[in-house]
Amino acid sequence: MRPIKSFECENSNPLKLLNTLTTLIESVSQRILMPRPVNRNLLDPITDRNINPRPYLGYMFETAQHNLDSEILNVIRQRCFAFLLQLLKELQQRLPDNYKQLEPMALLSPDKAIKPIKSNTIT
Repeated sequence: MRPIKSFECENSNPLKLLNTLTTLIESVSQRILMPRPVNRNLLDPITDRNINPRPYLGYMFETAQHNLDSEILNVIRQRCFAFLLQLLKELQQRLPDNYKQLEPMALLSPDKAIKPIKSNTIT
């Protein structure tokens, strides 16, 4: 299910929504931010030194750039980057402050609670 559709459901699982949102934030931040430690806080503010000076905007963009003028390419790159940065900031605003405490709650979800073989991933 796409992230947008999962948020539109009337009877959605909040833990799955949290997982979808954190995965989306991770994906966008990997594109435009410098690599950070694995156990970082997704709500950390974005500073200029965290921003990747030349973000990877995807295979299709990078291969299509050979056919464009450098000025046009820079304008497109800047607009795409500005969009992704704004998207990341807005997604961070939607993430609850206590998301780290909510993640272990997934162990209590019905899908995992009725499994005959439980994982030993309690932290």
